[in-house]
Amino acid sequence: MTTVERRETSRSGWRYRDEGRRDLRLDLLRGFALFAMAINHFGLHQSYLHSMSGRSNFLINAAEVFFFISGMTLGVIAFREPLRRSVERLLRRTAVVYFVVIGISLGFAVLALTTDLELWGTLPQVGFAGFGEWLAEIVTMRAAPFGADVLVAYVVYLGISPLALWALATGRWRALVAVVVGFYLLSQLAPQAVEIPVAAFRNLAANGPVFFGGLLIGWYRTSISERVAANPQSMRLVHIGNWVVIGVGIGLAMAYGRGFEGLPVLEGTLAEGFAVREEVMPLVPLLVVFLYLRFLWLVVDYLWLPLERALGLLLLPLGQASLFTYTAHLVVMPLFWNLPWFVEDVSRWAATLWVSAYVAVIYGAVRLRSFVRAKTLTSDTRRARLRRMPEAIVTGLLVLAVSTAALVADDRAAASAAEHAEARHEVEALIDHLEAQNVEYEVWEEDDWIEVEIDWKDPAAVEVVERFWEEWDPAEAGSEH
Repeated sequence: MTTVERRETSRSGWRYRDEGRRDLRLDLLRGFALFAMAINHFGLHQSYLHSMSGRSNFLINAAEVFFFISGMTLGVIAFREPLRRSVERLLRRTAVVYFVVIGISLGFAVLALTTDLELWGTLPQVGFAGFGEWLAEIVTMRAAPFGADVLVAYVVYLGISPLALWALATGRWRALVAVVVGFYLLSQLAPQAVEIPVAAFRNLAANGPVFFGGLLIGWYRTSISERVAANPQSMRLVHIGNWVVIGVGIGLAMAYGRGFEGLPVLEGTLAEGFAVREEVMPLVPLLVVFLYLRFLWLVVDYLWLPLERALGLLLLPLGQASLFTYTAHLVVMPLFWNLPWFVEDVSRWAATLWVSAYVAVIYGAVRLRSFVRAKTLTSDTRRARLRRMPEAIVTGLLVLAVSTAALVADDRAAASAAEHAEARHEVEALIDHLEAQNVEYEVWEEDDWIEVEIDWKDPAAVEVVERFWEEWDPAEAGSEH
């Protein structure tokens, strides 16, 4: 807890109280972001639970909260550690997230190749012959299934972060800000110049200020709070600013609910929603995102006690196991979608029950993971084995994907050969029939392809062909071959 927050604790019994090195406000907000992303991705948007998530159409969405909180958490932790240790920890985290992305891609590819399950978008199917190029697309993250795009962007941001931490640790924060702002301006003026060829729906340069802004705030949070606390006038300005943020946030939310009626300036800049923020992130929507990030932080800070009692049991475990939670929701979604009795055209209450069951399964998986980890991680050896688990899983999935691609390619080749043989047999039988009826025809043949052409203006020839198909396959009668 910062100095300002400690001084304010006595004024409100509901405010957050620091009870350890881990800031549970970050966990709660990250858990809420993951909860909102999970239900928005699931569908059934008529459910009552979607009223809590904004349905991805509000002035800030869950992914933006997630990126900011992730950056801020990284900054808070790195500030307490030597640079080398922070970078080592960060590189391990980046590797884990990267392997999870590859594992998700390979796992969904295997499902798409071997089943008819409804999935949330699929990678292009491929035979064994093109497997190398296809695998290269996955390994370089240029191809990924829907939903994994958030993790792809996360890997890119984490991969760049060691340079940002070095800049902060050496006092070059102005250089970091200049680089982030420079790339943001390029994304507005010449987006092709800063486009990164990865499977992330969002423009990473345009959305970079959200993640790296959080990183910068997390790094300097303590020092800024101490300086503010030492100056009573600065504290008054902060309090006034907080009330301005709350008032503007509530006012914008009300205007959004009315469709910005009577506010053409806001309608032109804010009404287009998250799709524009993902692709472009213009300046005004970016500032609004930062305003609501502060708004959310103030709500969680000042109303911590009731929020923690009402939602902490659900959101804190989700936020503390963020990578597992996000991966679990990608796995659980198709399990529900492919249930024979799952339908989207249901009432609001039925939709709410479906979404609640879906969230309950994710939550159960998170709690089961925590239980297993508590029982098994009793030694350094087991912890080391667990850290190697993502690589082992990806290796297994890679072997499975290669084998599956080879088997599917063989099955497709056999089916294609059988279909080709049957088609050639039909054509040869047609030629015999035309010769028996003294009908003139021409044959074009190249490699495995053969075509028979008759004079379709000759009624007698047409009648001969139609009789042939009626006898050969009544379903094909009258069709043009």
